[in-house]
Amino acid sequence: MPEIDELLLGALARFNDVERRLVLADWLEEQGDAANAARAELVRLLGNTKGRKKAADAPARTARAREIVAVRPELIGPLAGALTDEYSPLDAGPALLVFLGAGVCTRPADDPFDAGTRWKGTLSQWDYGFPMTLTVREREGNAFGGDMAQDFRSLYGMPRTGRFRLAGAVVGGRRLAFVTDRAEGGVCPGVYVAELQPLAVKGTWHVPSYAIKGSFELVRARRVPRPKGGAAKTG
Repeated sequence: MPEIDELLLGALARFNDVERRLVLADWLEEQGDAANAARAELVRLLGNTKGRKKAADAPARTARAREIVAVRPELIGPLAGALTDEYSPLDAGPALLVFLGAGVCTRPADDPFDAGTRWKGTLSQWDYGFPMTLTVREREGNAFGGDMAQDFRSLYGMPRTGRFRLAGAVVGGRRLAFVTDRAEGGVCPGVYVAELQPLAVKGTWHVPSYAIKGSFELVRARRVPRPKGGAAKTG
């Protein structure tokens, strides 16, 4: 496994361990280019995530993170679209590291999140659970695109489906993050971050503009049927 993959996975595995993140930041800065220097600064700005917002230097850290992303939004990809006045890059926590790593990490050979697969499961919000299906439409390196459908029947008492576009990144075969954007119904954009297993993902989601959070679980279901009437393949 390449060194950057190991460093990023280590930082994500123990996200509250500042030292692990600082080692990752040092490696990025040592690469000697402007993009990785900016990535390194964003990683350092996370600082001590426990009680970060109450720290005396929290406003300055947040302001600097916003400056970096404003100049180089490509460093965090789709995550930039989820930022609000109340939700800064630093608030994304592990998702920030995943998106930052998408530009420098490699895609593992055993990554199961390939184009053409469907993942089914449940998204939970408060006391409600919404059946959902995520379909991966396209994949290029660590980036992927697709859509997600949620059935809100349990919330509204009648058939009502929300459909969302999504984009994201898979890092090291174990961490997944993506951002949703509205296609029809529902609220968005939402930020999702999870651990990717061979046949399942489990993680959390957050819609910054509405300050709501929840969890989600998905299992790999099957491949999407071929466009020209070919039979569907099992996942």
